[in-house]
Amino acid sequence: MKKLFKWLLIITLALLVSLAIVVFNPGLIRAPLENYLSETAGYPVRLEGELKIRPGGVSTVSARNVHVSAPDWSREPDLLAIGHLELKLATATLLKDIIVIESLVVDGLELNLETDAEGRGNWLSAKKAPAEDTAGTGGVMVIFANVEASDAAFRFRNGGKDLEHVFNIVTLEHDQGPDGMMHTSLNGDLNSRPVEFTSTIGPYDNLLNGQDININASGQFGQLVLSA
Repeated sequence: MKKLFKWLLIITLALLVSLAIVVFNPGLIRAPLENYLSETAGYPVRLEGELKIRPGGVSTVSARNVHVSAPDWSREPDLLAIGHLELKLATATLLKDIIVIESLVVDGLELNLETDAEGRGNWLSAKKAPAEDTAGTGGVMVIFANVEASDAAFRFRNGGKDLEHVFNIVTLEHDQGPDGMMHTSLNGDLNSRPVEFTSTIGPYDNLLNGQDININASGQFGQLVLSA
């Protein structure tokens, strides 16, 4: 998913550079955008459904039927497929050390990870990895203010042992409560065993400052109850 978020940010930034085209007819940039994302990611990316972009102080990107192709040897044709996605980005934060995603809504997501008999992963791009940052600038932190996900499936298949594990997310919600804390709740199942998870982290302002952050979490996997 980390790659997915990175691609979405790249999409938004590229579109902001071409505001005139985006405002009047986003469809004109579909093919160049697919080519750019495919080249950047090292995977074939297809935007098969509706694509909307609304630039502004909070820029919005929404897309339907997004597909990232898996290698030919994979059992599933798609490494990643998304039925519907909407991302709202605090545009000014692209120039800062902390990027704020105001809202991320995802529905109908499938992530299909797989290894072959030699242990090679289908997520390993044939594209040469970029050179490491030797300037010591560090990475950029991304904070999600609100997340809603439903009907998501994460599959991992071990091709050498012919074993498959499936993690289904029925609902995932993440937002800021009246207390200023970020609250997360998840309901789903792993290999048909119920999974529940709740957490609080924050306060939100402290996350932005990167200091004095409190975390509480609890969950249940089948009959096993966990807390921290």
